[in-house]
Amino acid sequence: MLLLLDIYKKLSSATRDFLEMITAASYHAIAIAIAIAIVLSLIETYSLRVQHEQTTLQILQAKLGAEDLHTQDAAACLEYFVSKAMEQQKAVI
Repeated sequence: MLLLLDIYKKLSSATRDFLEMITAASYHAIAIAIAIAIVLSLIETYSLRVQHEQTTLQILQAKLGAEDLHTQDAAACLEYFVSKAMEQQKAVI
């Protein structure tokens, strides 16, 4: 359980807030979201991170609005992951 708490603390604030929005009855969904975040962090597949962050951003925009700091944080993360995905793609070419 401590390992999950440590991982949770290392997630972006937007991801943490998204997980907190899920109801208490959705522990299974939380575990899956954490597992996805862990896997994406370990394998550095930025294109998948972009997809994940796009979904997070859409949810935050719908729930909190574009002016909310969590939404802006998710937008910044998305911008970072897009740039890393482009770098990774250029390295392959």
